[in-house]
Amino acid sequence: MRATVCLRNTVWSLLVVLTLPTLEPGSLAATPPIWTLQLDRRIDWFKASPSGNFLVGTDQEILGVAPDSGTVAWRIRPGRKSSAADVELLAGTPFAVLGLGKHDAPELPSLSLLDVRDGRMIWNADSLGVLRSVGSFRIPGTERLLLRATAGKGQTGALLDISTGRPIWINRQLGQEFEPVLFDQVDDVVIGLYQKPFMDTDSTMIFHMSKTRFEKYNMTTGELVWDSKYPEPRRSFWEGPPEEEKHRVQLWIAPMVVSASGYRFYSPYLKTVACFSLATGNRVWGEEPKLDGYAVQMEETPAGLLVRAIGPKGNPDDQKLRLLDRETGATLWEKPKRKKILGLSMEHWSAATNFLVEKDRVVIAADGKLLAIDLNTGNERTLAKLEFRDEDDAKSLVRVADGYCVIGSSNLGIYALEDGRRTKSYSCETPDNFGLGLALLAGSAALWAIGSVNVGDDVTMSASINPVAVVSDVMKDFSASRQRESYVYFLAKVGEEKKPGIARVRYETGEGAGEIVLDEKKPEYALDSSGRLYFRHDSKTIQCYRF
Repeated sequence: MRATVCLRNTVWSLLVVLTLPTLEPGSLAATPPIWTLQLDRRIDWFKASPSGNFLVGTDQEILGVAPDSGTVAWRIRPGRKSSAADVELLAGTPFAVLGLGKHDAPELPSLSLLDVRDGRMIWNADSLGVLRSVGSFRIPGTERLLLRATAGKGQTGALLDISTGRPIWINRQLGQEFEPVLFDQVDDVVIGLYQKPFMDTDSTMIFHMSKTRFEKYNMTTGELVWDSKYPEPRRSFWEGPPEEEKHRVQLWIAPMVVSASGYRFYSPYLKTVACFSLATGNRVWGEEPKLDGYAVQMEETPAGLLVRAIGPKGNPDDQKLRLLDRETGATLWEKPKRKKILGLSMEHWSAATNFLVEKDRVVIAADGKLLAIDLNTGNERTLAKLEFRDEDDAKSLVRVADGYCVIGSSNLGIYALEDGRRTKSYSCETPDNFGLGLALLAGSAALWAIGSVNVGDDVTMSASINPVAVVSDVMKDFSASRQRESYVYFLAKVGEEKKPGIARVRYETGEGAGEIVLDEKKPEYALDSSGRLYFRHDSKTIQCYRF
């Protein structure tokens, strides 16, 4: 069974955690809305914020709505239609970069810092001559904002003090040349690849600037440390999005990883992985391995660099696992091995989860089985058969106290560490033609760094272990250490009448923790870090539920 995730403002797929005895979604009482917001005009967009009000945008204004009562706390009238990308939430703060531009809001600053709690504009960036932010984010562990914004026909980069807006340094090269999304195309599929910058030290950051270029900057001074550019591949990536496209996939590729030696780092590079010197940016390997796909998970082990890649069209149903030599990049082993079945060449798993590394082995769920693979030899052993209902595929794998938790679109199983016995299971009935069939995790550090997840039907995404988002959201997820009680949300037929909705289950105990009947096969909604669910009931109405 294949599942695609359709998201409006934040595109993502999450590691899902759940420990649950057999439970039917309809066994819980449906939860009524705690408030309803009715506007006199169409709602164009909405999003939750981690430290403030729920945000709603129409063609005339932006509203800050109290999350507990639904009362409109403040209004900003831009004068023209705004979008969710105009409000870039800053992780770990109650602030957002508000960029409306002179054309859309001539009476307001082009770019300012907004306190989402009360709607105050703390400062504006008019003195910099910038118009709109294009992927700004807070530097982790500091009170500094890396601002990337349009400035006339170009872009500029600047490090600002968050509380005052005072420029610490300005670097137009960083603003002009950094492209946080790379585009590729295979047949009629357009693939957008996202990778956040990497802080290799407390004061330096590495940027994957473009398809063939990496740069390292001193974040204290704004000075360029090194600049490395590499040859074009045989079939190069697109420099920008196409004017016309039939199908679009967004992928969050694996983050850069520092080697155990501390002198090198690994990074996805086009359709492969490369090893670079931290000091100079020079490539270490003579030739990069041929992955024939996109690296979405990497981990260095004593046996080598473990890489999980998905297919060349960004399809999560085509996955492969490789162990690479740390010194040369040569493939030591790959799973699955190439084989022929009924005359057809089989080179990939048709479905697989993220992997877990345990001492001298790696564990992964793939093609209906829970597998353990010896890191040194590549020998494979089946720990368990998943036995999911309705031809459901495994999507995520998590280590839990009782063993391994494997989650699919509508199934979950807990498998004992010792012998692979399935000790607990869960399944639900997914609504017919439901837009989202995946179980979603609340309590994810990645989710709360962004602040919310908004679900709609504008963009499709292939599932991987890492969350994927539009640039304005994803660039902020550098770290998030807050520990929260975790829940899993299954999109299922709920209530006595088995209508489309969401069932929530508590991770720690496996107990059901509420249901919400949405009665929509493809609902648009937002989840926030406090367990609130905001649902677009119709074009002018938002309903808020609390599990």
